[in-house]
Amino acid sequence: MDVCISQDIDLLLILSNDLPLKETQK
Repeated sequence: MDVCISQDIDLLLILSNDLPLKETQK
């Protein structure tokens, strides 16, 4: 359960930070 929840949170964080991360890489 914890692993699944952790993965979901990671995915949400990645999606939420998708733009900021791309801007930072630019």
